[in-house]
Amino acid sequence: MEIKRRMTFAAKAVDEILNDGQRPGLNGFVILALPFDDINGEANYISNCRREDIISIMKTMIARWEGRVN
Repeated sequence: MEIKRRMTFAAKAVDEILNDGQRPGLNGFVILALPFDDINGEANYISNCRREDIISIMKTMIARWEGRVN
């Protein structure tokens, strides 16, 4: 569970940096953490966004990275 504790710490820091303590915040974020030595697709994530919003933006980003959307 060490990764969960560290990610929570990182998310609090990112939230403070991006949103300067404002509630609601102006910026959403997602932190993904994955092991370099294990490429089976598993990753941990933490965010200040709703899960469905993360899924939507990630789909759009992947489409752009793959050149399917401008």
